[in-house]
Amino acid sequence: MSTLQGGTHTILVVEDNEDTRTIIRLEMERYGYTVVEARNGRKALEMLKELCPDLIVMDLNMPEVDGLTAAQAIRRYGEHCAGVPISPSPPTTLSASKRRPARPAATPTSGSRSTCRS
Repeated sequence: MSTLQGGTHTILVVEDNEDTRTIIRLEMERYGYTVVEARNGRKALEMLKELCPDLIVMDLNMPEVDGLTAAQAIRRYGEHCAGVPISPSPPTTLSASKRRPARPAATPTSGSRSTCRS
């Protein structure tokens, strides 16, 4: 695993959603990590030929090469990057306009039974 000058740890963020990549990058940089980005699994595999990060945060559902396929390929690299931890990227939340309204929970009244009349 490589560390850059000054002992900074490197995280590779593999995510097809640019906004999600940006959020993850900003949070990790806030804690002092160096972040490298790839927009899909194929690009990540290309980057890993020259870079071996300390951690890979990867989306599982991406175009071209999905996260699971990319993770399996990374594990087959042998010595190079095979032991790097791979974490799934956090799921993105839907904006309020795209969320389905919550269904009310069925809460039975304490001590009573409901009856059905026909």
